[in-house]
Amino acid sequence: MKLHMTFLSLLVACGLVFSISAQANDFGPGSPTEDTEDFANGLGGAPDNADSVRVTGVKVGMPRHAGSGCPAGTLSATLSPDAKTLSMLFDNYMVEAGDSSGTRRSMLDCQLVIPVDVPNGYQVSVVKLDYRGFNLLPNKAVARYDAVYFFTDTQTGHKYRKKFRRKKEFRGPVEEEYAMSSKINKREIWSACGRSFDLNINTSIWVQSQTGEDALATLDSIDSNVEEYVDYHLVWRACSMAPPSRPPRFDPRNPGRPGPGRGNGPPNGPGRPRR
Repeated sequence: MKLHMTFLSLLVACGLVFSISAQANDFGPGSPTEDTEDFANGLGGAPDNADSVRVTGVKVGMPRHAGSGCPAGTLSATLSPDAKTLSMLFDNYMVEAGDSSGTRRSMLDCQLVIPVDVPNGYQVSVVKLDYRGFNLLPNKAVARYDAVYFFTDTQTGHKYRKKFRRKKEFRGPVEEEYAMSSKINKREIWSACGRSFDLNINTSIWVQSQTGEDALATLDSIDSNVEEYVDYHLVWRACSMAPPSRPPRFDPRNPGRPGPGRGNGPPNGPGRPRR
């Protein structure tokens, strides 16, 4: 009986140690958790970042990008002076379908990696996404937009354990510019305290013309006065403001992989300069 109780005590102790260790590292089995929703029509209200602290020293590195929708030299990214809006400008992200283009179905994609240097003592979270573009869709034509973003640790390349997917479908007949947005709960994921990360954004546009009439979907605008076609709104906080919590969650089954431009060649250029 005494031996039995000792054995049970040992099991409980081991279980407690394992539980504490798992909580400290916050690793877990399975694929990264994916938050999936549809984009809302329009830009909606203001982003939930009025309480963002003032932070200096934030640096955004040269974007690395690859894909049929963003060839070298066709994309640029800038950070607003208050570090609360990261804007991306696509120069030629345009998908065409129809008999004149030789195919009734077409898709382009873009894999984008933006290095973000976080100052010591601060964390950042994404709170809102804004996408703008133009659709020319005849009757029965369809355009589908898909956008996924996630963080990876700059030093290790490990993915954070949460990624966000937003999607939208447009159906013809329609010929107009569009705006779509999504608000993100800022409690969902914060960067590690004072630790730099890569913001990974993977997008795709798919267009189908059932009748063969020309169809067009783009993340580029016909309005030359509109420069920021994609905005990621950010909120910053001091690490001392964070509630007691576990460290940022990384996905142990998905170690870091080289992003676009990290191979043997140099990274892509900065793209089109701001107007």
